[in-house]
Amino acid sequence: MKKILTLLLVLFAATGYSQVVISQVYARGGSTSSYYQHDYVVLHNTSPTASVNISNYTIQRRATGTGGFTLEYTIGASVTIPKGGYYLITSDAQSGVNPVPTTADGVASGKLTLGAGGGTVALVSNNTLLTDCTTDCITQNSNLVDLVGWGSAKAYLGTATAAFSSSNSMVASRKKYGMR
Repeated sequence: MKKILTLLLVLFAATGYSQVVISQVYARGGSTSSYYQHDYVVLHNTSPTASVNISNYTIQRRATGTGGFTLEYTIGASVTIPKGGYYLITSDAQSGVNPVPTTADGVASGKLTLGAGGGTVALVSNNTLLTDCTTDCITQNSNLVDLVGWGSAKAYLGTATAAFSSSNSMVASRKKYGMR
């Protein structure tokens, strides 16, 4: 029985399951030809029954290639995403045609420069920076909640999405968890 329980826990951790996931990433904000004025990340609570407290979680970023992650944003104290709800984090407003079409829950002042050619965004349950990882990020970083990579990213859960195109309006979105 103990072996079965251990196996189930390992499989559960290996799937990267969490009630809160990164549902969207927009990494082309801030240039004069950008569709939106901001880079942004959307978190989604996938639970149909329970709110999730995300106080002091962090958004971390890594540019393409390997190496460590950098801290981009720390979610404040007493922040909860309601069941089925979303939490939007944007960069400061920069150049670009349109503001993000909804009010941001958090603004990463001077940060959240994601890079359209490729990179990785991680949601982490504390402020400890993730170690360098490629295919085994979950077991190397026990505080990792979710991870999204695009373009030439070396770290991601599932499959990396394509690099952001020159159309400037492309959003990396997990269809199942995308904004509605």
